[in-house]
Amino acid sequence: MRIVQVYEINKVLFISCTSVFEDREDIPTYDENSIPNATSNNGKKIIAAAQLVQEMVSQSTIIRPCGLTGEDRHPIKILAGRSGVKSPNAPVNLVNRDHVNSIIIKVVAGKLNAPIIHAVSEPHASRENYY
Repeated sequence: MRIVQVYEINKVLFISCTSVFEDREDIPTYDENSIPNATSNNGKKIIAAAQLVQEMVSQSTIIRPCGLTGEDRHPIKILAGRSGVKSPNAPVNLVNRDHVNSIIIKVVAGKLNAPIIHAVSEPHASRENYY
């Protein structure tokens, strides 16, 4: 597929996700310098979209939020009724929607300038303790 750029775009803010990284049993630590390594089809498509943005736009920021929480978004709703949650000692990677919104506002206002930003809250409790 050939993409033709018709207009010159100076800046792009791309909201991605941490699904660009492989979910492994050994619980690796990823940071903004880590190379995306997803093996799922969705993860590969997100990686390809981000690469396209970076190739076509000289100034781009990619924000990668992890599991989004908020007033109406609690992960327990997804897990209700399930048993045998995978990797109970793995860290929970969540971030509040308000925190992600504040990062977006800072990037748009020019107060935060980075090519890649991981939006992940600290500290990381284990899945077993959190749920």
